[in-house]
Amino acid sequence: RRRAGGVRGRAREDTRSRGRASGHGGVTTMTEETMMDAAAPPKEEPVKEKKRKAGMKKKESDIDYEALEKQIAGIKSNAAGSSAEKLLSETLEELLALEKTYRLQADLKATSMCGVAVVQACFEAKQWKLLNEHVVLISKRRAQLKQAVGATVRETIKYLDHTPDEETKVELIRTLTSVTEGKIYLELERARLTRKLAAILESRGKLDEAAECLQEVAVETFGAMAKTEKIDFILEQVRLCLKKEDFIRAFILVKKVTPRAFSEKRLAASSFSAAQAGD
Repeated sequence: RRRAGGVRGRAREDTRSRGRASGHGGVTTMTEETMMDAAAPPKEEPVKEKKRKAGMKKKESDIDYEALEKQIAGIKSNAAGSSAEKLLSETLEELLALEKTYRLQADLKATSMCGVAVVQACFEAKQWKLLNEHVVLISKRRAQLKQAVGATVRETIKYLDHTPDEETKVELIRTLTSVTEGKIYLELERARLTRKLAAILESRGKLDEAAECLQEVAVETFGAMAKTEKIDFILEQVRLCLKKEDFIRAFILVKKVTPRAFSEKRLAASSFSAAQAGD
């Protein structure tokens, strides 16, 4: 009996062990994997992939730039020979409405074309006060594009040599420097405008104001400016400091230029206007 009971007990244990083995290897494992998959959060797509897909879904720009250019030319031609009031009420309003349309569509080229057309209309009508106002207006419009502001400022800079008098030129330069202030993408234009303003102030005998104006621009931090132009600008700052006998400031400024900068071959052919002016 004891022997028979032991055999039956061992058989039951073998059966249980086989059942546990088969259950662990098959049903139980599958159940755990299924539960883990169900509990795991859904995998999120990378941000770059989302942006790429969003860009693919976005409709391509179907703007006909040639037609837009003709439309702008037509608006400007309608105001040719008209009074300043009509230019302000019709031409500029239509151009600004066009600029708003393309600005909200985030179209770089079309918005830039409209901004340039606005300042061109003011220049062609010889309305310098309107020109100053609209340069500031375009730069401060809601959701304005950097490329549009840059194109408008560069277009306006071309008109500095066509101003009727020096006072108008100074006013336009001050407007442009205020617009470009704090904008890294226009740091080169701001430095050149500041230098022109300093030259005018020096010619008027305002030496202290000219030197202070020029020293506000730290050209050594500008990445868009060429090395030769940086050195030329710093030498101009030094020259004005020496002219007003501010030797401490001049010593500080001259430390920004290392002697080896003058030994480079590409600097040998460059002419420094500051040194020429000092002679």
